Amino acid sequence: MLRGKGGNATNSFLSVRALTNLVRNTIHNNPVLQNVWVQGEVSNFRHHSSGHMYFNLQDESARLKCVMFSGANQALTFRPRDGITVIARGRIDVYLRGGEYQLIVQEMHPYGLGLKFLEFERLKKKLEAEGLFARKRALPRFPERIGLITSEHGAAVHDVLRTLARLYPRAEVVFAPALVQGDDAVPSLLRALERLRNHHPPVDVLLVVRGGGDIEDLWVFNDETLVRALYAFPAPVVTGIGHESDVTLADFVADLRAPTPTGAAERVVPDQEMLLVHVRTLEQRLFNGWRMRFRAAKERVEKLARRRVFADPLGFLGPYRQTCDRLEERLEHAVQRYGERARFRIFRLEDRLRGAAIRRLSLAAERAHVQSLRIRLHGGVARYVDHRRHALALLSRRLEGANPLRPLARGYAYLADASGRPLVRAEDVFRAGRFTAYLSDGALLAEALELLSVRQEGGLPVWPAERRDFGAPAERVPHAKSEKTGSRRADAAPPLSDEKSP
Repeated sequence: MLRGKGGNATNSFLSVRALTNLVRNTIHNNPVLQNVWVQGEVSNFRHHSSGHMYFNLQDESARLKCVMFSGANQALTFRPRDGITVIARGRIDVYLRGGEYQLIVQEMHPYGLGLKFLEFERLKKKLEAEGLFARKRALPRFPERIGLITSEHGAAVHDVLRTLARLYPRAEVVFAPALVQGDDAVPSLLRALERLRNHHPPVDVLLVVRGGGDIEDLWVFNDETLVRALYAFPAPVVTGIGHESDVTLADFVADLRAPTPTGAAERVVPDQEMLLVHVRTLEQRLFNGWRMRFRAAKERVEKLARRRVFADPLGFLGPYRQTCDRLEERLEHAVQRYGERARFRIFRLEDRLRGAAIRRLSLAAERAHVQSLRIRLHGGVARYVDHRRHALALLSRRLEGANPLRPLARGYAYLADASGRPLVRAEDVFRAGRFTAYLSDGALLAEALELLSVRQEGGLPVWPAERRDFGAPAERVPHAKSEKTGSRRADAAPPLSDEKSP
């Protein structure tokens, strides 16, 4: 800062760098200059070895320095050169060392095609604001009918059909041929869409594909009417237009974009071979799972069958019968010990009463009192003993009722074949031939000679009745004599009872 003679500030200054930064910040804070389209003629074009492009854009009265870095110029669809008119989009910046402002180019197109790109950007923003690009429907996993729109003379239709036949031949392809470039392409594509919309039964998914070409050839897929028709199509739409670097508005509105026609076909159908492998894997896992469960269940059943309660039910109940006998003996001993203690208490009370009677003036009154106590004591003991005997009788009856051999004492028999399997039906006994009859005091080896049917009179069975022939027994040998005398006759009728033999 410079000061005059009076000491007041007369002027202030900035450094060159500070002034340049001030200009630069002013430009950065202007949103218009951060996204601007510029038209001009390319001059002094230089493609540096680093990949960056340096050139000027000029018209009749002005010139603008430009730089397009390598990351941005890789997306160019043409080769810039001096003398051509272009439209470039970018932001204004200040190069500090040179003190010059320049355009950092982010996108550039030839002038004629550049106007189309401007219209492309305008239409893209309009449709995006309406929400046409936000909806993405899920594709059917196993489509039955696939709609296909493409040229019938191009290679794309053959690539798609060959791919669908290889991956998923069971799908039906409904082909609607259409022009995919030229002035008549849009009306032709709209007619194909209408045909597939009215097709019955309806298609599950729609493929719109086209092979690669110049950007002008693909421009029909940026038509607003076509884009809205694709959005209104009832089934999900998959596009495969051009190459992976070619992007159209039809790709934005589609439910799925594929880089190529073949890639689009691969996206809409599953691989049949992979499905078969997956099904076989699931089948094997299911079979192995059920086999393991069946094996575990079988082992569990066999383990239960080996338990003593099923293999030898009578032997299994033996320890419990012994336990009941021991409990009965303990109860009897307990009652006996209680009676002895009661008598001992009586004797002690008698002694105490005798000693007290001497000290009393009225011996008769004391004896009467002792007699009353004795009667009360004997009565209490008798009632307690009766109560315990009654409880013992109840336990004995319950144990007797649970005894599996009790029916044998009333004349019933437990019949079993040679393998020990119980026989509960007359047909089973007759077919077994020889069998063992277990009675209350022993067992008999017997043979069934004849099978008699039972007739009913008044709701009660009557023996004998007519004979029934169920065939010969499994094994016929001479009649075996009873191993124990005094057994029942083979043709004797069993006693009538509400209880069944085991």
